[in-house]
Amino acid sequence: MGWLDEDGYLYMSGRENGMIVYGGLNIFPEEIERVLNEQPEVKRSIVVGVPDPYWGEIPVAILEQVPQIKAVRQAVKEKKLAAYKVPKNGL
Repeated sequence: MGWLDEDGYLYMSGRENGMIVYGGLNIFPEEIERVLNEQPEVKRSIVVGVPDPYWGEIPVAILEQVPQIKAVRQAVKEKKLAAYKVPKNGL
């Protein structure tokens, strides 16, 4: 849940559902956010489930302006986050 302001900025205010169901697997967005927010390049993140015709939902990360996105992506994978939990877009 969220809103856009008059300048087009997106503000997230909460989640409708606390879990993303990805192909029958349950993903808690907070787990992914915790790993992302541990990275020094990331100021803030939010992970949401986006409808997908095949998987049901896919995790998507929204990050506050991150200049070194490749370094963050590699760090997330090195944290041994299960492959299905790595955000599919936005990261």
